Amino acid sequence: MSAVIDPIPNGNTEFNYNSIDMNYIEHTFISDFKITPGKHAYVIVAQSKTADISFARADWVIVGVYNTGGDQSKPKSLLIENGKITTGVDITVNFNNPPPQPPM
Repeated sequence: MSAVIDPIPNGNTEFNYNSIDMNYIEHTFISDFKITPGKHAYVIVAQSKTADISFARADWVIVGVYNTGGDQSKPKSLLIENGKITTGVDITVNFNNPPPQPPM
């Protein structure tokens, strides 16, 4: 599954995204997008290399990975439970030192 939400404002040192206050469904260009309950094995923040939105892997740089113990080379699965709010999904982004990149 792929999803695009609002961009993170340029120049911020910290950005807190809250899907309750910033409802991604209203802001995304995918009008019927919903995060489905279940286990999501690879949750990331990616930076686009192009001005236009593209889902082609070559058009993105992975800049943050939901991970175990702060090690971005060890992705952590995210469990979304039906009817429950999921908290504590923290992803650290360092544009100058991105995590290991998956294959193109």
